Amino acid sequence: MEAAASVALAARGISLTMPSSQSQSSRKEWRVVSDHHTQNSGNEDLDRSKLGQGDERLIYEVHQGREPVNAEFFTIDGVSDHELHLDEVVKQREQLQHLEVNLKARLIARSEVIGIQERFESQIKEHITSNVNLQEQLHEREKTIMDLQRTLDDKDKELHSIRLDHEAAWAKEDLLREQNKELATF
Repeated sequence: MEAAASVALAARGISLTMPSSQSQSSRKEWRVVSDHHTQNSGNEDLDRSKLGQGDERLIYEVHQGREPVNAEFFTIDGVSDHELHLDEVVKQREQLQHLEVNLKARLIARSEVIGIQERFESQIKEHITSNVNLQEQLHEREKTIMDLQRTLDDKDKELHSIRLDHEAAWAKEDLLREQNKELATF
């Protein structure tokens, strides 16, 4: 009986040590009892058969003579440490995959943001360059306008002085005509 319990528990990753001191009048025993045999609930059996795992109970009985005096029940869910560790590894793997997807999404988003930022910086540089060129052209045109204004002012002064000269010449001509008329009348 002890060997069967030890083998069943060892197969599930559970090790038990038997108490070393057993008196002749009292005997202590570990037994593994499958819940399939102790429970008649159809739903639970159906659930367990779907999962492929049955729960087992570990019974520690203290016997005096042939009758059990004390029995303690421990329920073991039938899942070994390796299966628990495998579940943890699977969960951790899923978390890492989720983290990887998030990091890849961030990397893609960051590269797109960097690309957009580089395009904007390039456009800003182009705008600055064109702005500088336009300002230089504006300055040149203002300078040309000022030069043309000076030339126009100079031409206006020359024209004014020519008009004055013409008016003076016309006045002299008129004076000479009058003098010629007076001389012709004498």
